[in-house]
This record gives sequence, structure tokens and C-alpha cells, in this order.
Amino acid sequence: MLDVPGLENDQLITTAQLAALPDFTLGQSQISPSTRMVHGPGGTISLEPRVMQLLVVLGHSSGRVVTRDTLFRRCWGLADIGDASLNRVVACARRVAEKIALNSFQIETVPRTGYVLRESPVSSDGPVDPPAVRDDPWVGRRAVVASGAALCLAGAAGVGWRVLRPKGDPEIKRTLEQAQEAVREGMPDDMARAAALYRLVIDKDPDNAVAWAGLAGVYRFQWEFSSREEAPALQARARSAAKRALELDPDNGSAQATLAGLMPMFGNWAVAEAEMRRVYARHPREIGVRLARLLYDTGRLREALELASDAVAKDPEVPRYRNFHAKLLWDNGRLEQAERALDEALGRWPRHLLLWFTRFWLLAYSQRPRAAIAFVSERSDRPIGVPDRVFDLAEASAAALASRSRAAIDDAVQRHLATLPQGAAYAENATVFCAAVGRLDDAFEVLDAYYFGRGGRVADARFGPETATYTPPYNRQCAFLFAHPAAAMRADDRFATLTREVGLDAYWRATRRLPDYRTA
Repeated sequence: MLDVPGLENDQLITTAQLAALPDFTLGQSQISPSTRMVHGPGGTISLEPRVMQLLVVLGHSSGRVVTRDTLFRRCWGLADIGDASLNRVVACARRVAEKIALNSFQIETVPRTGYVLRESPVSSDGPVDPPAVRDDPWVGRRAVVASGAALCLAGAAGVGWRVLRPKGDPEIKRTLEQAQEAVREGMPDDMARAAALYRLVIDKDPDNAVAWAGLAGVYRFQWEFSSREEAPALQARARSAAKRALELDPDNGSAQATLAGLMPMFGNWAVAEAEMRRVYARHPREIGVRLARLLYDTGRLREALELASDAVAKDPEVPRYRNFHAKLLWDNGRLEQAERALDEALGRWPRHLLLWFTRFWLLAYSQRPRAAIAFVSERSDRPIGVPDRVFDLAEASAAALASRSRAAIDDAVQRHLATLPQGAAYAENATVFCAAVGRLDDAFEVLDAYYFGRGGRVADARFGPETATYTPPYNRQCAFLFAHPAAAMRADDRFATLTREVGLDAYWRATRRLPDYRTA
């Protein structure tokens, strides 16, 4: 049982709080919230955060009933996100109890109420000692969410549960494959799983350059979207892991790409591009997408699209690549191709967070706001774990675009402006929306707050603290400035002042390359 002061409250357990919790035992298994690992007589497993949150809540209340409403709040931060999501996470936790803890604890359903965790008597041998687990069978479990939007445990979508037995190098190879699949899924929780899996490989094979390079890449991703307090430590970890990979393999392209990407792009575009192109000349696949992001950020959308198209052609099973490619098609004015690309990707990942919202905004801003309203109204098809307030704002925006009434637009604009203290991504969305409905004064006021802190405060978090991803002032984004729906903003005289102040003009002079909107 887990007994920690502060867990008695009824608030969301964040990933940062998980990282600070001590290990505890359930039956014959040892639960490590900080690494999201479970060690038991059946092996070792890396868990998705929702499953670990559930085990923490039930473990803290061992022997007492925990209501479904409490689990919704503690694990999702919401009063109710739907029974199906909770049922899937409980099913994953029960498989851990069965396969890893060998039924030394059980999660029982209390009809119409919730769940209770009960522990079986522990043998005289006691719970498993984690250091010994490294020599035990390593059990990789994966559960596919029916919607295709999320995974319960480490692994890739589309594969059933299977046991991985230790066979020396084959075991390491398989663990690496799982880590790489988690990276391909590309969301923060996936990256955390990948890091745990790469560390498992390094524990078994300290001279594995692929694992060190993979771990470095994960740390770089986490650094890029970390808070300003956490960023220095993650940057140092990424650099250290990449250097270790290069000691073992001096031509490791992934490690070289990590080192080239360890500086904020914002305000450093010319230096960052030179570093990326140096790596790109020899290892294009390792850094092509990041280079495309830099070009997108600086208004060079046609060049960015070429790189994104190449990345998708080489690896079409990476959903964030597919989303990035579709957005670039759209912002290059190739609407029909963008729509086809999104429809195809959503057929593969129907509730993927990035793909879903890109599809929604494409409908809303391409003269089909009523189709966007119908799209957001299908609650069963929405991405899982997103607060209702985000969908409500999206729906209000589409309604304003549909009616074009002064009252509806005023209401939607005020809703967008009210979100600025909650997250930087809200400011980006607010800018595009205000530009699309002709409220350019509001758009430029948002940009003043976003980039310079003038006239208002924009939070570092992307979409509120529960997302645990951040865009601090030194790492702000610019790609949304070149969004197709914001064309009226770029035609305004104030846009030239903005690009000069943020440093884009200096970048364009240094590289002798103009943004597309100035050459069209």
C-alpha cells in the first residue's frame, strides 16, 4: 500500500507528481511511479501514465472502494470522460496484476460504484527486489485502445499481448524496437515510455550506441517542451547521452541530430539552420523534419513541404509526421491534398489529438464551419483526455464562422482572449482566429502579449498545466504566423514591424532567403 501525505485530496495526479512519489509494493510486485515501471515475479513492465495513476490511487486506498468519479478526476482531471476510457485503463492494470504480479493483488469491480484493490497474502519471500528483476524474464505487454488514439502500455498499436523472453541480443533488439515504436507515436507520454525502455537496454548493455542515441533524442524532445525550471537538466541529459553515443559510434546520425537541435530555434534560426544542414548533408533522415520545422517557423513553407513530404514517403506510420505534412499542404494553399492526407491519417489514427484538431480547424476555416460543428459534436470520436472547455471553445469558434454575426464573433473572440493566461497554444489559436474573422487589432494585441509580454500575460504551458508541455518565452513558435487563415494579418503594415521585432527580418537578411508570402 502507498501511504504518502497529500494523496488524500481529490485533484489530478500530474506526471510531475508521479515522478516525486516513492516506490511501493502491491502484493509481490514493486511499483515505481517515478519511472512508471512495475517489477514482479512475472517480469518488468513500463506503464503508460494513466495506468500508473490508477495504480497509485487504488494503491493508496487499498481495501477501500474508490468511485469512478474519483478516478476520472485523479487520472484525467475531469469529472467524466466516458466509461470506455476508464474501463480500458482498468483492464490494463488488471493485466499487470495477472501477468507481472501473478495475481498477488486484484482490482475488483463494485457494481454501479467503482473499484477496490485487494492484496493477497505475501509469501515469506516478500515482494520482488528490483535489482534482481533485470535477470528475470522481461515481459512486454501492449494494449491497443479500440479507437487507435492511445496505448495503455509500452509498445506499438496494432499488436496483441505477447511475452518477450530473455535471449541475449534478441531481447535487447526487441526492447529497442518497442522504444522506437513509442518514439514514432510521438506524444509526450509515448516519449516517457521510450525513455524507460531505452534505459532498460542501457542497464543490460551499457555500450549500446543505439540506445544512448535514442535516449538522447527523447531527452531533447522533452527539453523542447519542458518548463523553464526543468529545461537545463533535460538539456544536459540530452547532451550527455548524445556524447556517449558518439563515443561509441562517432558517425551516429541520431546523436548528431540531437546535438544540432539542442538550442531554441526562436531567435536563433540562422545558427540553428547552419547546424542542422551540416547534419542533414550526411544524415537527412535524422534531422529532415526538424529542419522543416525551422523553415516553417521562418515562412519558407514550400521548402518545408518538400522535406515533410519526403519524411512521410519514407515513414508513413508516424502520425505527427502525417499531421505536420497535412498542415504544410494546407498552409501552402493545397487544400484538397491536405484534406485527403488528413482523412487517410485519421483512418489510421481516428482519435489522434493533433490530427483531429487539424481536421477540425481545416473544416472551420475552409468555408465549412457547419461541418466542423458536426465534427466536434461527435463526442465518441473526440480525442481522449482533452478537457471539455477546449471543445467548447472550438465549437464556439466554428459557430461564429458559420453565422458571421457580430455577437457570435465578439463572444468567440472574448473566449479566445480569456484563455491566454492558461496557455501559449491558446494564444497561437487566438491569433489565427482573430485574423480569420477580421479582428486584426485583437490579433496583434495577442501577439504583443505572446512574444513580448506587452499588455497581458501568456502562460508558458501549452494548453494549461495538466498537459505538462510548455512553450516558454525563449522558445516561442512562429509557424502559426504563416497559417493560411491568417493571410489578412500578413497583409497588415503591423506585420512587418512584428517580424522585425522578433528577429525574423534579421534571419531573412542573414540567409538571403525571403519568406514565401513576400515572393508570391
